[in-house]
Amino acid sequence: MFQECFHEHISHKCNLRIGSYTVTFNANGGNVNPTVGTTGIDAKLSSLPTPTREGYIFTGWFTAETGGTEVTLNTVFDSDSTVYAQWSPQTIHIVKFHANGGTVSPDSSHTLADSTLASYPEPTREGHAFEGWFTSATGGTKINADRKYDSHTTIYAQWTELSPIVQPNFAAGNIRLITTANHIQIVNLNRDSVLRLYDLRGKALITRMVQPSESVSITHLPKGVYMVNIGGQTLKFVK
Repeated sequence: MFQECFHEHISHKCNLRIGSYTVTFNANGGNVNPTVGTTGIDAKLSSLPTPTREGYIFTGWFTAETGGTEVTLNTVFDSDSTVYAQWSPQTIHIVKFHANGGTVSPDSSHTLADSTLASYPEPTREGHAFEGWFTSATGGTKINADRKYDSHTTIYAQWTELSPIVQPNFAAGNIRLITTANHIQIVNLNRDSVLRLYDLRGKALITRMVQPSESVSITHLPKGVYMVNIGGQTLKFVK
């Protein structure tokens, strides 16, 4: 680019280059696309690519392979330049899943680049409802999906034991369960209560507050055997 120059009221072109410099991105052991960029008229880049390198975390673009000054979108270039990706080794931590009386697969996983896990398996234990992963077998802190790990760790499933199953007349004390193909209804319930519906592995499928004699849809459930826990009792039914 050339700038218009003025001298004693005479206009002419002068060979003064501003902006529009070529910046080469050196991935420094990694991979990057694109490998070059061009500055705008303000001599700044409009974007910076994000390189990748297996086993490493990208820490930024710099003016040297090590050390140097960090390059950002606010960096003003005054010549064609090369900038360098810098990296820190990625530390991978192993998280073991202790089913604590149940079964789980897989029984371990490793952290991602951001020190979190991609997913958590759901364990099963007959006659028990899974309450979540915790930092200890009893008590402890419940694990959130975005938890970050800074060391190898074992986490524990915790469970709530379901009360004895009443069958085959679907009655427990004064509470009675009426089932159809698409709905269940609790009768003789004397107050609003929390209804929990599980499969036989203890996986919670429905948890909600119900009113006496309220009908609950089970249309979305496949055919099978289920348990309903309500009013301190567990009732078993077949859809």
